Amino acid sequence: MVEIADQLRAYSGPPLDVIYGDPAWKFRANRPDKPPGELAHGRNASRHYRVMSLPEICALPVADVVAPQAVCFLWITGPFLAIGAHVRVLKAWGFKPKALAFTWIKLRKNAPGLFLDPRVDLHIGLGLTTRKNAEFVIMGTRGKSLRQSKSVFEVGMFPRMEHSRKPVQFRERIEQYVGPGRIMGELFARTAAPGWVAFGDEIGKF
Repeated sequence: MVEIADQLRAYSGPPLDVIYGDPAWKFRANRPDKPPGELAHGRNASRHYRVMSLPEICALPVADVVAPQAVCFLWITGPFLAIGAHVRVLKAWGFKPKALAFTWIKLRKNAPGLFLDPRVDLHIGLGLTTRKNAEFVIMGTRGKSLRQSKSVFEVGMFPRMEHSRKPVQFRERIEQYVGPGRIMGELFARTAAPGWVAFGDEIGKF
């Protein structure tokens, strides 16, 4: 299995203007129920993919492949956002934490397109505190802003899909934000999207 760190070290293309990543966050609560090397039971994230600790995510050599002026869009869950994990990751990758870029309000797969009822149409996640309905994308910047469009909105209400799969609309919003001609890379990619350099060990899964 090719490690994402090795893929980054082997990258020989032009420096990336955009980094878009959905790290495989390792939750303390996600303890495997099987011996190492086997998939875990229950709702453990490691059932679906290999998870990484915060130091492992920070250690990825992202800073070596990004341009002097670049922007990073980092998916993060509520618990990691609450403890500021994004600050450590973005700084380690060569970026300055800037803003909350996107909020994904998760809808149930069969939610209607209009006249949503939050009591029945929002996807209800688990959560060790309140029940979760949203995920977040933090923006980090390096050098001057790359914003080309002032028409990109933060909130998106899209149906939940397979575990960890993110709506394609957010990638499209990033493309609109930075404008054409940018060199864009996706970390932990599960889809080889046109115009994007994909890094990950599950490319093609979706």
